[in-house]
Amino acid sequence: MEEQFKKLKQEYIRTSIPPYLKTEGWQNLSTKLDSQKHSPFLLFFPKTAFALAALLLFVTTAAAKASKNAVPQSTLYPVKLAAENVVAKVTGDDSQIIENRAQEIIDISENDDIKLEEAVKRYEKTVDKSKQQSKNEEEKKDLEEVLEEQRKRFKEAKRENSKNRHLDDAIEKTNRAYDEIKIEESNNDDDHEDD
Repeated sequence: MEEQFKKLKQEYIRTSIPPYLKTEGWQNLSTKLDSQKHSPFLLFFPKTAFALAALLLFVTTAAAKASKNAVPQSTLYPVKLAAENVVAKVTGDDSQIIENRAQEIIDISENDDIKLEEAVKRYEKTVDKSKQQSKNEEEKKDLEEVLEEQRKRFKEAKRENSKNRHLDDAIEKTNRAYDEIKIEESNNDDDHEDD
């Protein structure tokens, strides 16, 4: 094989450049490139676009993971909310967001009253949004179960931290949302009986 490479190299060296290529070769190539309107940037654009997309995906994923433990009023909290909203839209299930807001309330119930007040507001907003988006009986039943679970968790946290008024607010908001769903179900049942 090495012998063949040596022969090819010698043949290449012996090959002479035709005279027309020596005088007009570059000009012909330049004309052809100009007529095609190729820019060196465009030749590398697909690679650049792919690299930028990969970088964007990496940064977004890293920010979402870093924000997982963010609490209200922290720098990464909006990133956490955005990531959760994307997951909820893709899966069509808001229950994880409700659970996350409830867990935030429980986690910060002993530490920071201002952040806790914000967490309770976010929780209420999330529950209200989920109630509005629950269209059929199955979705309402699922939301009911999620709210029942959060009520239990809040009551347990309240037993451990009995002086925290924001936990009372969270329990009250959960009870109200739960009762509203039950009343709506009852009204729907009455409507079906009239048919």
